Amino acid sequence: MARKRFVSSEISTDKKIAMLAEENPTVALMWPWFTTAFDDWGRMGADPFEVKLTLFPAFPFTSKDIEEAIRKFDEYDLAYLYEVDGKQYLSINPNKWYKYQTYISSKRQQQDNSKYPAPPNPPWENQRDSQINTVDEEENQDENDISKKVAENLQTSQKIVPSLSLSLSKDSSGGGNNARAREEKTNNEKFGRAYRAVEEHFFQSLNSVQTDKLDGFVSKGIEPELVERAVRITKEKGKDISYLWGILARCESSGVYTLKAFEEKELERRSRDGPKVSNHRGHDERSSRENQDESGKGYVDDYPGLINKVSMS
Repeated sequence: MARKRFVSSEISTDKKIAMLAEENPTVALMWPWFTTAFDDWGRMGADPFEVKLTLFPAFPFTSKDIEEAIRKFDEYDLAYLYEVDGKQYLSINPNKWYKYQTYISSKRQQQDNSKYPAPPNPPWENQRDSQINTVDEEENQDENDISKKVAENLQTSQKIVPSLSLSLSKDSSGGGNNARAREEKTNNEKFGRAYRAVEEHFFQSLNSVQTDKLDGFVSKGIEPELVERAVRITKEKGKDISYLWGILARCESSGVYTLKAFEEKELERRSRDGPKVSNHRGHDERSSRENQDESGKGYVDDYPGLINKVSMS
């Protein structure tokens, strides 16, 4: 559980949610909690007891309440309830799921490593053919409208300077809504890249605390390339995730938010410190001093310019 999931403000005006809320407002309010339980492929187990213990341990809901909620989500087409080998599961239409969970890469979507079985003959599969036909008709109509518009423009008396490319965007003015949408998409993509780098190294999904911590670093401007470098350093040293947080925290406190700045800082440090000098016992004196903090709890690090003496808590 506890993966990062995006919930759009559109949920407030969603007709299906609104209709469900009229019948059972409590069940409607439970939907965002359920959203956090779906895996990257939009699937989750639908055993009422497991859902209660996983999602609502602090709520006075009974397993019957959870069972009713699951049934209503299926009834109002928010999720599809199905059974495989005697066990029940919920699945969200992938088109709807990935519309909002934009940080999940296309490659990961196609891998389908879900631990939950795919729904047999889901309703959206039956809708696909009719949707494809509808899309084809709309595209043909759009092409006809564009051709007609171009012909009308050519007949006008205005002198038109032809563009090297034809933009089909509905709004090329770069308005506020479009700018915000682009910014949100960029932020989501940055977090997605950073999240995948951490997840692939530690071979497990991050819990909610870890996810929020990573999101905090990315939101403050630390680029995913720097997160990837920090993950690689952590991997090389065989450390746990607290070591990674220490690197990122040290970078943030030093005003280092990009991989380029990180590398420049290391270059400055190496130029300033000069070559290592070994004593008669063959030990690196400078390294020994740098690798231990005042309390004697330091650790060996090849990057003392930025990440030596980072708290491991």
